[in-house]
Amino acid sequence: MLALVLVLAASPPGLANAIPSTTAVGVPAGTYRLEVQVVALTDVPLLGPQRSTTTTLSHAVVDDDGLVVATACAMSTEGPGFSTRMPASSIHAMAPARFTFVPAGGHWQGDMGVGQLGYRGQGALPEDANDPRVRDDDGDGEPGLRVELQSPLGLQVIQVVASGHTVLVGTLDDDGATGGLQIRTEERVLSGLPFAPRQPSHVDAQLSRFLLRRVDATSCAELGEKH
Repeated sequence: MLALVLVLAASPPGLANAIPSTTAVGVPAGTYRLEVQVVALTDVPLLGPQRSTTTTLSHAVVDDDGLVVATACAMSTEGPGFSTRMPASSIHAMAPARFTFVPAGGHWQGDMGVGQLGYRGQGALPEDANDPRVRDDDGDGEPGLRVELQSPLGLQVIQVVASGHTVLVGTLDDDGATGGLQIRTEERVLSGLPFAPRQPSHVDAQLSRFLLRRVDATSCAELGEKH
């Protein structure tokens, strides 16, 4: 239903230090706007497979060694008959992604890392809020991560857990980078819906894209004002 909660994932501990500075030969130092769009088919009860697009907007800072630190500013999903958005408390629960673009097979790759939201642990995602791995990452007093769902039934607040791994794959230019995605994602709704939605059945790699462009903005607030 949510199509891709974890487009921007927390990097594994030590990832930034593991990337040698000699790989930093592409994106110049500066501030950037990173937009990631993921198109997916979601199996919706009674309606069947439905196409949805999740857009994540981030403020990214690139240092002199080419290390990109991307902080999520907004995330929303648009689908047939429904939309979702993550409130500020949920966005703030997402740790910045730290990565470097490195050459790989004729393209450039930026591995944004593996992350978990609303839970910590191994194995399959928690099935319900009583699982001891579930966390209240956004501090709203409810287990899981808060997401607001707008549908013909009205506005509903749902709590989810999610895991994901995103890799940006594309080309670099004078203004930043652009290309496609290699992505794995999984979500589970813990509460807030009268039915349990199935997982997205397919991410459309041909339509899913990212765009990194230089901007004169020092924060998410400035990014929203200027763009």
